[in-house]
Order: sequence, then C-alpha cells, then structure tokens
Amino acid sequence: MTVSNVLNQRPKAGAEARAAVLAAVKQLNYVPNREARRLASAQTLRVGVFYTDAATAFVGTVLVGALNASVSMGAEIVVERADPTDLEALRASLVRLRGSGTSGVLLPPPIAEIVAASGWLKEIDLPAVAVSPGSALPGLPSARCDERRAAYDITRLLIARGYRHIGIVGGPDSHSAAAMRMEGYRHAMAEANIPVHPDMVEPGDFTFQGGARAAERLLRQSDRVEAIFATNDASACGVLATAHQLGIAIPDALAVVGYDDTPVAQQVWPALTTVRQDTTAMAKIAMTLLSELIATRSAGQENPPDRLVPYEVIERASIRPARPIP
Repeated sequence: MTVSNVLNQRPKAGAEARAAVLAAVKQLNYVPNREARRLASAQTLRVGVFYTDAATAFVGTVLVGALNASVSMGAEIVVERADPTDLEALRASLVRLRGSGTSGVLLPPPIAEIVAASGWLKEIDLPAVAVSPGSALPGLPSARCDERRAAYDITRLLIARGYRHIGIVGGPDSHSAAAMRMEGYRHAMAEANIPVHPDMVEPGDFTFQGGARAAERLLRQSDRVEAIFATNDASACGVLATAHQLGIAIPDALAVVGYDDTPVAQQVWPALTTVRQDTTAMAKIAMTLLSELIATRSAGQENPPDRLVPYEVIERASIRPARPIP
C-alpha cells in the first residue's frame, strides 16, 4: 500500500518511506505499466444500472450496452429496479448503492429526470449519468440524441409525402423525451403553416395498449386524420392494431410512424417507419462518461459535457412512397 501511495502520488506516505520507495524504483529500473494500472483500477468500478420496466425493449438495449462496456472496463454491473412513483424508495436505493461501494449509476428516463430535479446526488455524493433523456438535465451528464430534431424530421417526412392532417400520440409527462418529441412535431407543423387542432393530439403512455386507445379516439372522433405520429414504437404498434380492427388500410388510408426502431418495428405489418436511435451505443457512451465523471470529481473538475448520439429516420412500408419525378 505504501508503494502504491508513492507511485500514485498520494499524500499518505511519509518523507522517509517515500524516499525508500523511490530509491528501490531507481535500483530496480521499474517502469509502471499504464495499461495494467488502468485495468487494475477499473476492476474496482461498480456501476448501478436502474430500470423501471423489464418488459420494454429499451431496458434490454441499455443493459446490453452497459454490459458490453463493462467487459472492456473490467467493471461490475449491478441492476436495480425502481418505481418512479415511490420517491422514498428510489432515494433509499441510491443511498444503499453508495453505502455498498457502488462507484456510480446510470439513470434512464424517467428516473433521470426525477433524480436530476431532487438534488439527491449531491447530498449522497454519488456520480451519475443519464441514458437517453429527452434533453439536457441540470447537474447530470447524459448520452442522448436530439429528440426534438428527430421528431421534427419524421414529421417533415410525412408533410413532404403530402399528409396534412397529422395526429400525434404523446408519451408520459414524466419523460422529457415525450415533451421533446411533441415539440419537434409542433415545430414542423408550424413551419409548414399547418394548424394543429386539439382533436389531433392524444395523450399516451409509451405502451401498446395506450397507443391502441389513443388511436381509437383519434380515428373515431375525426375523419380528417391522414397520418399518426406515435411517439414510440410500442404506441405505434397499438395504432396499427386499432387501424386493422377498424378496417383502415395502411398506408393507403392512413400513415403511421413511430420512434426508437425497436425490433418490433420490422416485425409488424406493414413494417414501421420510425426514428432509429442506438440506445445500446448510448449506454456504452454513458459508461465512458461515468468513468470520466468519477475521475474528474476526484480531481475537483467539472462534469463532462453531454454526448449527442446520431439518429436516423428509417422509412418502411407504413407510409406511402415518394412519387417518382416525371
């Protein structure tokens, strides 16, 4: 331990011990192996990964990304379930993880938004990074994509294909991503001078059942709907199911688009046009950010900046194709 303290320039060894260690280093012609030291220190990294619903594809991709990163970092992953409605239990989980030696945590929505607003992290002294929040969060670095711009782009695609009466199925109020996707939709519609009527906007909860219920309300209360932007793929699949039950042909009578490009987007019929964001890559980047955060905090530096991950609009058969140029 004394040798380690001297070589790592920690102020824990006395002058006499320091001199003896440095003399031995010189006599033995010892050269530190930086890679071995990095791996040795990384083995002590213990990362907690929170989730809210194990049944969602999002949780799986985040866990895969974190696990992939942990292999190269020599880190240990601890998976922790949280109920976003039970704030006392959530805070207790953070305290318990810190007390058990956890180095830091990865927080997905809506846990990230709740924790960022709570001030708990500073109080508990626990480094944390958000994975895929909809926007920047105060005091909490994140790996994310530009949700607002992505929603704008997919709405603009519908407008470019001639759709004007475009309904939207939103997401939970607790998710910043839901708010950003709604903003992107409204921005695209306003830019094209297309009014957004109140009966074209339906609340949702990012579930298949919620999407199905929202689609039934949209399609039964208004005969103007030509397209529906469901703000995640699970909701979009619910919209497709309702349209099929009502005998509405897709994409001839109704276009449907989603968001996330989860595996189900290619398994439904017709295959879903959607926004692809790589949450596996986000989780890997978040692990790197967390290791940087732990290092910079010990050196008294500021938090590392957010990392924006590219997205892509993936066009499939759930919207009508572009008309050929004559």
